[in-house]
Amino acid sequence: KKKMRLSSNGKRISKSKFTSYARYIHKILPDDTRISARGMAIVNSYVHDLFERLASEAGRVAKHAEQKTISSNAMIAAVKLQLPKDFAQASMQAGAKAMNNYYEKTGGAPKKKGKKSKKQRARRAQRRRRSLERRRR
Repeated sequence: KKKMRLSSNGKRISKSKFTSYARYIHKILPDDTRISARGMAIVNSYVHDLFERLASEAGRVAKHAEQKTISSNAMIAAVKLQLPKDFAQASMQAGAKAMNNYYEKTGGAPKKKGKKSKKQRARRAQRRRRSLERRRR
């Protein structure tokens, strides 16, 4: 049986979750390049810090815009605010390229729930009028 760690008051202590980006860092390194454990720890710490800064800045941007959800526009603004100009431009290009690759694999961009066409709006209005007429009868 596994022994559970208990605190002084008898409650269970859960393990803290540790997110490591090592898997992704290894993927972007060239095949013949190796990285030491200490080097990986440094790069992982940098990536984790950058992620936290971007997420918190995007949250502030969304809050300023009175939105409850962080949108892609909020993330773009956070990248532009947090990173130097050349890094921001490079990351925006890499992000656009990644999204294009994703859309090619999945079969296109998600459909926007924007304005309906004139025909669709006219049909909907006509249906509403008919239903109101039926209720009046």
